[in-house]
Amino acid sequence: MSEAELPPASTSMTIPADWHIHYNYTTGPIVAHFLQGLAQERIEGIRCPGCGIVYLPPRAYCERDFIRTTEWVPVGPEGTLEAFTIVSQKFENLPDPPYVIAFARLDGADTAMVNFLHMPIEHVEQAAAQLHPGTRIRVRFHATRKGRITDFHYELA
Repeated sequence: MSEAELPPASTSMTIPADWHIHYNYTTGPIVAHFLQGLAQERIEGIRCPGCGIVYLPPRAYCERDFIRTTEWVPVGPEGTLEAFTIVSQKFENLPDPPYVIAFARLDGADTAMVNFLHMPIEHVEQAAAQLHPGTRIRVRFHATRKGRITDFHYELA
């Protein structure tokens, strides 16, 4: 390409690309325990021995006082909606819209966890009117589980 064919320096360019990357994710013992529990229809948080906070999803160390977490605690199966978004745009490898992504704090946990909230959505405005922080939700496990966060979803309680 000659200099005459180059775009001016102030012009931006869009270069299309597709990235398809396969990788193996190593969980470590805390996340492995959590995911194995999901495969058995069990949700557990982990408690800090110092301040007593129950983390969900579990963490190896307390974010408040930097103490190693040690005690597994059953949480749920119900909880409280903290925040949500209704997705109306199609994204690759996700459900057809509209659908709800919810941030919920399960009973017995002090932190919230994100997952899909399954509910009938005929009109986005009507769905949004039904949801607000404090709405009660429950966990529903899928019939087939693989030890993944997608082994369950939330639904209205």
